Amino acid sequence: MHQMIENLMNNDVEVVEHLSKAKAKWEDIFKDITTVSVADLAKRLTTAQSWFEVNCGGRDDGKEIMAWTGFAVIYDTGAGYDRPNRSMHEAVKLAQAFVASSVSIEVKGGAHKAALSYHINYENKTYSAD
Repeated sequence: MHQMIENLMNNDVEVVEHLSKAKAKWEDIFKDITTVSVADLAKRLTTAQSWFEVNCGGRDDGKEIMAWTGFAVIYDTGAGYDRPNRSMHEAVKLAQAFVASSVSIEVKGGAHKAALSYHINYENKTYSAD
């Protein structure tokens, strides 16, 4: 994440393009976020990892972008989780799906850090909204 922020500060247009592509991909993954099960979302994440690696800057950058942008699409810095179909419930579901998925350990680790950063509670190896 540090390298990505540095690249953004240096006006790296490719990073902006990668983040924009990631947002569009997440909108597709989240098309039924309120009703999809954690297990089915986990399958989507597993399949999507290669897409992020190909379309978002390569293997390392793609993993990092995947891990962080899913939560960024759900959370709004102005409204927080107070949005239709983008509540804390969906963010918790995403965190749980990352754990249940077969994405790489790097993506899982990044997703864990992102979940904590986006105010998702983690106690006793469980994510929750409380």
